[in-house]
Amino acid sequence: MLSDKLSKVKLIDLYVVQGLSTIKIAKMYNVTKGTVLNLMKLYDIPRRNEKESHYKYSVKYSHGVTKEVLEFLYVNLEWSIQMIANIFKISYITVNKYLKEFEIPIRDISAANKVRYKYDCNVNIDFFKTLTPDLAYILGLIATDGSVGDNGEIALGLIDEDVINWVAKKIGYTRKIHRFHDGNKNHNTRYMIHFTNQDVADALRKYEIVPRKTNIIKFPSLPDNVIRDYIRGVFDGDGTINPCVKLRKKKEGVTCNPEVNIVSASLHFIEGIKKVIDSALDIDYKITLNRRDNLYYYR
Repeated sequence: MLSDKLSKVKLIDLYVVQGLSTIKIAKMYNVTKGTVLNLMKLYDIPRRNEKESHYKYSVKYSHGVTKEVLEFLYVNLEWSIQMIANIFKISYITVNKYLKEFEIPIRDISAANKVRYKYDCNVNIDFFKTLTPDLAYILGLIATDGSVGDNGEIALGLIDEDVINWVAKKIGYTRKIHRFHDGNKNHNTRYMIHFTNQDVADALRKYEIVPRKTNIIKFPSLPDNVIRDYIRGVFDGDGTINPCVKLRKKKEGVTCNPEVNIVSASLHFIEGIKKVIDSALDIDYKITLNRRDNLYYYR
């Protein structure tokens, strides 16, 4: 019997969630369309009408949402309340009421945000899956001027509006870019993008970008073809150029030389930067610790 091979939950998955037709489902199990329809009737899964059959996720349960279906969508598939409301063409409040009536635990705000952004993406997740020069540069920015939270919150704040706009475009960021200034005339305006996506946070973790990274971040292992792009991002985040450093010499008087600095609170991170730059330029610059702020300087 088909019921031995095709459970109610699986049939809901195929017909309700994936939106497959009864003909396609029948072919999958080498049975007739009628056999699938009979099983749907047994499982109390209503058929789509002719209009609804042209649209995925358009089934409306005339007899209300069942506990089994709601558990499948909300718990097993981790759908949001709004997604379920959209499927059944009912309100968010109604779905929330059903969850309480069926005694299905409702997610807390943190868990709800993770689920919501898992499906309602405001960035292009695929961008973070392939290590390109552009991604390497952005990783350098996030490693220095960005942050990652425990629940997948990701933020990046920069003083260069052009760069933050470029980053937003590259990662497919669809939300508003926020502008901040603390009122201190000596401080620059900062531009920030912020989103929550656990898949992106997991991808960043592969490159040593973790929550509370300031003092513990490690220099990532990157291929040679993108390492310079990463360093560019690091420099744009935590690097400075002093065009004139006065050096007094006994006979030559006062000379003025430029100085380049990169700073970090992590010794492992700054040592990785030194290794790459020293090797590329055939130099041996020093790392110094400023004990007043506990920051390591490479210059």
